[in-house]
Amino acid sequence: MDAIPVLIAGGGPVGLALAALLARQGVRSMVLEADTGYCTGSRAICISRRSQEILWTAGAGAALAAKALPWTGGRSYWRDREVLHFQMPSEPTQRFAPMVNIQQYHVEAFVHQALQGAPDLAQVAWGTRLLSLRPQAEGVQVEVEGPQGRATLQAGWLVACDGGRSTVREQLGLQLEGTQYEGRYVIVDIVQASRRPVERLAWFDPPSNPGSTLLMHRQPDDVWRIDYQLRDDEDAEEALRPENICRACKATWR
Repeated sequence: MDAIPVLIAGGGPVGLALAALLARQGVRSMVLEADTGYCTGSRAICISRRSQEILWTAGAGAALAAKALPWTGGRSYWRDREVLHFQMPSEPTQRFAPMVNIQQYHVEAFVHQALQGAPDLAQVAWGTRLLSLRPQAEGVQVEVEGPQGRATLQAGWLVACDGGRSTVREQLGLQLEGTQYEGRYVIVDIVQASRRPVERLAWFDPPSNPGSTLLMHRQPDDVWRIDYQLRDDEDAEEALRPENICRACKATWR
C-alpha cells in the first residue's frame, strides 16, 4: 500500500475540516474515526466567528449558516438575580456573527458532505481506532484496528485531532499545557419550545441546585443544552439515572 500523505487521527469537526481543507489544496488524506458515524449529543455547540470562517473555506459554510442560531451576548445570574449582561462587538455588515450555536453532529455531517466532492483526495475510515504509532525518519508508521481487523499504515504526516484524551499525544508523551478545571457536570440535551432569545445563560448558586453552576444554550430544532454541576459529595452514577436527570431538568425550568 502506498504511503498516505496525511493521516488524521479523529473524525470530529476539526479532523474532517482539516481533510476538506487539504483536499482543496490537492493533498490526499485519510481520517481515522473510532466511532462508526457522527457523534451523539450536542457536544461542542458554540462556534466562534473565526471557526465559522474556516468551515466556510472547508465547504460547509452555507449549510452551517442555514441551520445555526447566531448570538451576540449573554447573561449571568447569582441565584435568581441578574449580575451581568454582556454584548460582543458585532455589526450588521459583518459576514459572521460573533458566535453561533449548533449541535456538533450537524457540523460533522456538513463537513463530511463537503468531502464527497473530492472522494479521491479525502477518505474517512469509520470504526477505525489508532492503536500505536512509530515515528520514522521519513514519516510515521501507524497500527490501526477497524472493521476488517488490524492493519499497519504508512503516512508522511500524522495529525492529532483526537481530542483532550488524545491517543497520539499519549503515545508521544505529550501533554496539553495550562490549568485544568476539576468540576463535574451532567450535560443534557432536551427538547423544549421557547421564544427566549439565543444567548449564553449562566447561573451561579442557582435556586434549582444550590452551591453549583448551571449553563444553558438554545440550539436549533428547539433543543436546549443544559450543563449542571455536581456537588463534590454527589455520586456520578446516581446522578446519571434517567429519573434524577429528569428531576434536575424540571427544577431548572421552573
